[in-house]
Amino acid sequence: SNVLQDVGKYAKQQIKDDPGFKETIQNEANSILAAQKEVLTNKIKELQAKQAEALEEINKQKDAAVGAKKEVEESTKKMSNAIYTRIEQIKKDLEREILDAKKVILKPLPAEKMKDLMEEQVSLNIDAIINKHIEKFAADRTGLVDYALRSAGGKIIDHSPTEESPRREPKNIMEWVMK
Repeated sequence: SNVLQDVGKYAKQQIKDDPGFKETIQNEANSILAAQKEVLTNKIKELQAKQAEALEEINKQKDAAVGAKKEVEESTKKMSNAIYTRIEQIKKDLEREILDAKKVILKPLPAEKMKDLMEEQVSLNIDAIINKHIEKFAADRTGLVDYALRSAGGKIIDHSPTEESPRREPKNIMEWVMK
């Protein structure tokens, strides 16, 4: 800071002593400012050029993204249409198979076959009823369900041993009878 003060004092003294000194300093300052202005102008032009290149690259990428988006949308639409068409075809095939199955299932049976099936079913039902009653009766010959069976949930459980009371001889005939 002392050097700056000394330079400032020197400059003031020079301006007083030499009127052309001020003009020389101004010319020198203008020359330095012009050079700095030119450097800054060139830097600004470089930055503007880089900005223009970046914008151009961004626009190329944007165009590429828009193109890719359109391709994806078209591909998605094609896939959706293909899936829808396939679903409709599967639906028609299933409907046709269901109709064919109904024709086979709902085909009326001949009377003789129907009679045989009914007789067989009745015979099976009668056999089942008879077997049920035979098993019930054979369980304990009473015809009632035996709930004490293990299969019915019955079980044998241990119990504590009973204590015997001390024996004493009866004193009279009544105690002997009551014993």
